[in-house]
Amino acid sequence: MMWELARVIELLAAGLARSTRPEDRALVERYLAELAPTLARCLAGKDVTNELETFERLVSNSWLVDPEPFQGGLATWHSLFAARQGLEGSGSATSSVLSQILLLVEHAGTVPAEVRELAYTPETFGSWFVRLRCRGTSVRVVWDGREGVLRVERQRAGGVGDWNTQRSWASERHVWAESEVIAAIREAAD
Repeated sequence: MMWELARVIELLAAGLARSTRPEDRALVERYLAELAPTLARCLAGKDVTNELETFERLVSNSWLVDPEPFQGGLATWHSLFAARQGLEGSGSATSSVLSQILLLVEHAGTVPAEVRELAYTPETFGSWFVRLRCRGTSVRVVWDGREGVLRVERQRAGGVGDWNTQRSWASERHVWAESEVIAAIREAAD
């Protein structure tokens, strides 16, 4: 999600440079002032669900005189918010975990990594894992639902089913800093 928030900010800021309407510029500057701390908290691994809903209310209840310069940023925002609502609309732990899996898989491409296997087992306390192939190395990201721990693991050389934990984070709310997880995946692949 942090990448999408950063993209929204980038596109809205680019629209400011093209806008000729002072009232639109003032409103979009307010949008940016609202989104910047949200992005910072997201990067820190904090839950920003309430802030996203607050920002959506702001956008939905304000009108731009000339929205054209800001269409890219607003379209990206609406896509991000709609996707988050679709994944987490039920408020269940399952949808929250699914959201995290999908974001991780989406951002794993920045490593570069190839997704080889993805499994989710609600009967084991909502545990899941994503197995990646990174630079010839098998790396696995595991959410242990019973323990509330996210682990990045590397497969031992020649060991099928043998995994060494490279890094782990305890979190009861399925929230962690995506940038830290991606960095741990990179380190495990080296």
